[in-house]
Amino acid sequence: MARSAIRRHLTVGLAEPQVVALLGKPDEIRNVEDPGGHKLPGSQTYSYYLGSWSVYGFDDAFLYVHLDAAGRILSAEVNGY
Repeated sequence: MARSAIRRHLTVGLAEPQVVALLGKPDEIRNVEDPGGHKLPGSQTYSYYLGSWSVYGFDDAFLYVHLDAAGRILSAEVNGY
């Protein structure tokens, strides 16, 4: 479902207020790197928790929406660790 939202709605250039209108307030806003220490593109990354892939609470998945300095989408991806 998240990948479908990326393809159909979270297009490059979409403004930040429209992202929030579609997905709601992000769970976290990251500026430099994800919790795993990987550098993130853009000026800000909105992180939305998608859930866990296992019954033990490991392998969390997130929807990342990367924004440029003007607050427009550079890219969006499903990521996890």
